[in-house]
Amino acid sequence: MKVLYLFNKVLGEKVEEIKKGKGHDSWLFGMLRLKKHGIDTDFLEIEKYIPHGIAGFLRKHILTMHYAHLPLFPLFFKYDAVFTSTAYGALFLKALLRIKKFKWVILDFNILGTLQEEKTLKQKIFAYAITHGADGIVAISQA
Repeated sequence: MKVLYLFNKVLGEKVEEIKKGKGHDSWLFGMLRLKKHGIDTDFLEIEKYIPHGIAGFLRKHILTMHYAHLPLFPLFFKYDAVFTSTAYGALFLKALLRIKKFKWVILDFNILGTLQEEKTLKQKIFAYAITHGADGIVAISQA
């Protein structure tokens, strides 16, 4: 099984340091720990494909954290599952195109806060993406 992780921050160099034993990986949501159980994990960020300066500009002014992975969408097909707490643009595209090739698992930090009353167009689009694109939701709670 191959699992793709999508993060809302650029982590390339930090992940490499953790792999070398420097620091902890708790904020990677099990990405490195799953490898110990035979599950192949990886992460993608646009900085792997274009210069950091251009990628930084795109992230800040055009793509933002919800759409930063959208240009990488064709690469998702190499994986069995995508695990993320963001990348709503790519989730919407998966829902819109009715793609079943890979599963999408959302790590929920605030889905209800983002959806609210589903009154705005953005809230309605997000609700559609979740109900038609997500295959699972992991909710962190005391319960």
